[in-house]
Amino acid sequence: MPIFNFVEKEREMSLKPCGCGLTPDKLYAYGDVEEYTFICGDCCGEWFVEVETNWEIVETAQHELFKKAWNNAHRKSSRTRPQEVKRYSNIDILMRPTFWLRIYPTNEGWDKKINQLIDSRVGVKRFSRYQVIFDDGTVVWVSNFPYAYGSNGLNDGYLPSRKTVLRLSEYIAKNIIT
Repeated sequence: MPIFNFVEKEREMSLKPCGCGLTPDKLYAYGDVEEYTFICGDCCGEWFVEVETNWEIVETAQHELFKKAWNNAHRKSSRTRPQEVKRYSNIDILMRPTFWLRIYPTNEGWDKKINQLIDSRVGVKRFSRYQVIFDDGTVVWVSNFPYAYGSNGLNDGYLPSRKTVLRLSEYIAKNIIT
């Protein structure tokens, strides 16, 4: 499947930011003669927009169609105040066997730090399927739920409490993932 590179200056195309928060300089279209084509920006390569091409050959003449689809795609506003998340009880943890095993020990300082981030509703600078970088520079691992979720991402890492893992997961689901 060919990949077409539509190189345009950002000011000419006036692209909106990607779902990752960065504004791409280029759009890439994936496809040839298909009913739908996927486009993505050159920033992260993880956020795609599906465009209906009606079985036409993807050509550079369609860049306006791709630009319009990119700019009209739904994305959460980074200006909205994050929603509050609830606190969990011990019974919430006991009733979930997946929380019983973990690969890193719990660290009270890290637990407090993550809860402060959630409670103060700190914004997110960058998000991928593996980690979140908050506006204050804190990097949190958000993959491998729940046994490594919320770790500091280091090999000799540590985790927040299981209750905080649930809160962090809910915070990300409500406020970051579109």
